[in-house]
Amino acid sequence: GNSQATALANNGNTHHASAAGSRPNPISALHSNLNSNPNPNPNPNPKGQIFTSRMGEGNLQIAMHAAMRPSESALQTRGLEGVVRAAEQGSRIVAAPLGDSCLVILQMPRGNLEGVYPRALVLAAVAHLLSRQEYGRATRLAATHRLNLNVLVDFDWPGVLGRGRDFVDSIPTKELCDILFSLRRESVLAPGGVYASAASFAMAKGVVAGGGRRSEGETKERETKEREEAQKVLEECG
Repeated sequence: GNSQATALANNGNTHHASAAGSRPNPISALHSNLNSNPNPNPNPNPKGQIFTSRMGEGNLQIAMHAAMRPSESALQTRGLEGVVRAAEQGSRIVAAPLGDSCLVILQMPRGNLEGVYPRALVLAAVAHLLSRQEYGRATRLAATHRLNLNVLVDFDWPGVLGRGRDFVDSIPTKELCDILFSLRRESVLAPGGVYASAASFAMAKGVVAGGGRRSEGETKERETKEREEAQKVLEECG
């Protein structure tokens, strides 16, 4: 439960950066919210948990977290593999059902149909949910499609710090522990990040609920407020 999250959050993360300096560790910032306002509604239903399998839970988590955090050398050789996938030559898109499934149906040259979930489309859907502060749904979607979970905090950093309690309350305790375990200081959306090539269209900061965009004045006012809220959180973290 929360004790596990505390242990994970404290493991190797005793250094906290100031708001004016380098980017602070998101684990420490979210951990402060976890301690001050623990999740009142943990999910008692194992079927509702994201990471479940017949294999040992520890082994499954290790495998999934390794997939979420590819090595730097692998990223350099993979190029755009973080958001681009290969398709059989001659295949074409025949359907893309509405909804949150992000499913795209391809027809192969032989006539057979294949369903795929393009990474860029999943990122855009996660960004939309995060912009609406639907953190629980965004987490489930990101975990189902094995996105790097750092995207959950990188999308609106540092604004997410000011809504840390909402973030913690909307995610069951077990899934929150997995997020804390997988977070890293480096942003996956920054230049050189695994999803940097998708940031320009899938993770645009101006995206808001309903597909609209904030005016320049609204954006500046919101960023100012978020900086003030983030500063308070960082001061509480010590």
